[in-house]
Amino acid sequence: MGLDRFIEDDESSSDSSSSSSNNTTTDTPRDDGGDTQDNIESTDMEFYGSGNADVGVNPMKRKGAMSNFTTAQLAKDTDGTIEIDRDNIKFHAPIFPIITPDDRYDNSERYQLKSTNDKVKASWDGRVVSCVSSELTKLGMLNKEFIMFTVGAHSKKIAMERVKDIMGDGLDGHTQVYVNFFGDAMFMRDMAQANEEYRHDETVDVDQIGSRVVKKNMLNVGLNQED
Repeated sequence: MGLDRFIEDDESSSDSSSSSSNNTTTDTPRDDGGDTQDNIESTDMEFYGSGNADVGVNPMKRKGAMSNFTTAQLAKDTDGTIEIDRDNIKFHAPIFPIITPDDRYDNSERYQLKSTNDKVKASWDGRVVSCVSSELTKLGMLNKEFIMFTVGAHSKKIAMERVKDIMGDGLDGHTQVYVNFFGDAMFMRDMAQANEEYRHDETVDVDQIGSRVVKKNMLNVGLNQED
């Protein structure tokens, strides 16, 4: 079912306070000598979050494409930043969507996630993501489950408040919207390697992948260990 009924917001709720904006962007490429890059070098930019990991578990070691890249090195090759002021579970996933009213993102370009929350920085702050798809469609063509996941709310009232924060007022099923999908650059290549390395006949070994790649910090800690 499309969003035609889902976006029929109750006007009586218009006096309620709106939620904060889900995300804003800056499309201008960063200057490698600027303050943002200096901050990258001085902070913990783990792809899989921060904190201690069980180094007793043997992680997968990167081989092949992008094996020697660090987060800071990858960040120097980005085409802009995606500024986000509130944490959302989707940003912790390897692939996630962002909806926008315009075509501010380009297929194949890389962007760096930047948390603008001064109180707490999420673990995805500084992560480099690739835009894998940016497509124009109509709001009524999107199903409500997708919108709930995108804005991080299962309540119709809250979800539509957040959609309005992004898209503006006067929404209906014919409102044009860009659906942008992003993938964690290093995580995608790591999973590609794991798909070849951890197999039993025709099936992948999800236990091996879970302990050596997906488990928080495992791959990064393994790369940082002294020989």
